[in-house]
Amino acid sequence: MAKILVITTGGTIESVLSNGVIAPDMSTKSQLIDNYQNNYSDDISFEIINFSVLLSENINPDFWVKLYETIMYIDFTQYNGIIITHGSDTLCYTSCALSLLLNNIPIPVIITASNYPLGDKRTNGYTNFNASVRFILKTKFNGVFCAWSNDNITVNIHIASHIMQSRTFENKFIGITEPICIITNDTIKLSSKQSECHNNTVQFKRINPVFSTDILRIMPYPGLNYNNICITGNIKAILHETYHSSTVCTEDGNFSIENLIIRCKEYDIPLFIAPFDSKGGIYKSEKIYETENVYILKDISSECAIIKLMLACGLYKNSRDIIDFMINDICYERKI
Repeated sequence: MAKILVITTGGTIESVLSNGVIAPDMSTKSQLIDNYQNNYSDDISFEIINFSVLLSENINPDFWVKLYETIMYIDFTQYNGIIITHGSDTLCYTSCALSLLLNNIPIPVIITASNYPLGDKRTNGYTNFNASVRFILKTKFNGVFCAWSNDNITVNIHIASHIMQSRTFENKFIGITEPICIITNDTIKLSSKQSECHNNTVQFKRINPVFSTDILRIMPYPGLNYNNICITGNIKAILHETYHSSTVCTEDGNFSIENLIIRCKEYDIPLFIAPFDSKGGIYKSEKIYETENVYILKDISSECAIIKLMLACGLYKNSRDIIDFMINDICYERKI
């Protein structure tokens, strides 16, 4: 008999709508399993760990540490896989955090969520959960993955470190690469490119769950005045995001990233640039990235980059160690 552990954390997938307000409700916890068992005749048993009852916008790094510790207490030989139900707001961040921390886990861990409460006929929660179970039972991949359906029919199973944030007016998640597989009902279509990557013999090292919040994340926009950004105090590193062409402003004094680069060098603060598409065209403005103390994080999402930077600054005090951690692959986080 197959055995799957379900870890519940809250979020919309475990919420109900009452008086116009969506809030977590303990009564929903068995609905996903009941629905699966009503639709499939597999010889399978489920165990549940009620980890938390949170809306995911309220989590912080302590949540990831405690969730990691809970998972590491589990005897992996007793389960075919683990499913973690989560909120959608910070789905990509927890996916990236667990990808980094559980990079060498010997069984599949699937993180999934829902666009609407399970009592809403528009919900994709059942579809996502059912596909997560099918992925565990029907494939042989180990590692951390994220399951999400953008149409409530087809479920994309992403390498978890590849998933990006949904845009505000949509309930759609995509990754920096194609999914490792696509599941429609009981049909599973594998991506040969992603599967080959994830089946290689790379052995990653176990990482301690130590996160630092003494970092700064900057998003570019026309008129960003770098003089208004304070980098003194406890700031250990900075992640500067880019426009879609991997560019930032490099002209006009206070609006140029050069202003920030000079001050970062003065305070010995490493400045990381992401996302950066290594296969895109090189614009004139990108030449400034060749400056000392500026480090390009190629082919990684900004969501994964910020989680990785929090972890790097928690684990290390020396700038060189932080830089080495950031530029090396930890959990297949780079676009192939």
